[in-house]
Amino acid sequence: MKYSENNLLILITILFTLFIIASFYIRSKFNHLHKQNFNNKASCEMSGCELVRFLINALNVDIEINITKESFNGTYDPTNKKINLSDDICKSKSLSAVSVTAHEVGHLIQDIENYKLLNYLILFYPLADFGASMSWIMILIGMVFESMSLIYLIGVSLLILAFFYQLLQIPLEFDASKRAIRILVQYKLITKEELDKLTEMLDFAALSFLATPADLFFTIINSIRRGS
Repeated sequence: MKYSENNLLILITILFTLFIIASFYIRSKFNHLHKQNFNNKASCEMSGCELVRFLINALNVDIEINITKESFNGTYDPTNKKINLSDDICKSKSLSAVSVTAHEVGHLIQDIENYKLLNYLILFYPLADFGASMSWIMILIGMVFESMSLIYLIGVSLLILAFFYQLLQIPLEFDASKRAIRILVQYKLITKEELDKLTEMLDFAALSFLATPADLFFTIINSIRRGS
């Protein structure tokens, strides 16, 4: 039994090391592409805010555009029907700004078209968020006090739920990127050369979402191993 446990620990360590290396490469590649494309002016000559307003008008929807103080960031809030863009993205006319803005519009299109995966994630977000924050406490209590093994099992279950929620974010992000590229091409806002650059950047941005579920996976395995 001890031998099997040691082999499992070695396997987890190897996988976790490979994951760290892959995550570092993906993040480094994305940062490199971002810096490179942030210095390249987009052919549409629109800033992030100008582009999002153009696309919103083209889609004939009325949503709020919120400017944040974060650096190089954009999000879509399906609950409040709001696109959040950082100030630097809003003002920039770079390819990086175009990629971030169009990607968030891609999420908006998912919402407009009732994309099932987005609807499921919206529905389960409160429980997944609760699981991600409270599971650690429940697992710790269950490991310290043997009489509270049920609390431990609930904590692990919540952690597994958070893992699947984060895992499903990956196809959601790839789909939003595809929709972003499609609408940019539809309105002839990018050239063929820009298409290749934006596709590469958006692919690495989506791949960066692997980090959270992979980290949760190793945490789940480690928690189960310690609990047993």
